[in-house]
Amino acid sequence: MLANLIVGLFWIGFGVFNVLQEDNLRWQDYGYLVIGILYVGHYLYDLTNQYLTIENGSIQKNGLYGFRKKVNLNEILWIKKFAGDYTLKQNKEN
Repeated sequence: MLANLIVGLFWIGFGVFNVLQEDNLRWQDYGYLVIGILYVGHYLYDLTNQYLTIENGSIQKNGLYGFRKKVNLNEILWIKKFAGDYTLKQNKEN
């Protein structure tokens, strides 16, 4: 999560440097600023929204780009923790 902030600030700094130093600006110079803003936005989204949400008998993994996965709690057979990661085992999938 913190990596998104660091990378975003790097790209913003690089973009500002290019815009201020170059006499003839190219569209790529503004692209660096856009990339940096997107990374900082991703960081802010992760900061304000929890990774997992448990409500109404289901657990949901939240994602910025619409990749959300929802599992009913009564379908979970077991939970395994390995190397800091959690795996939820269902009848159909992990």
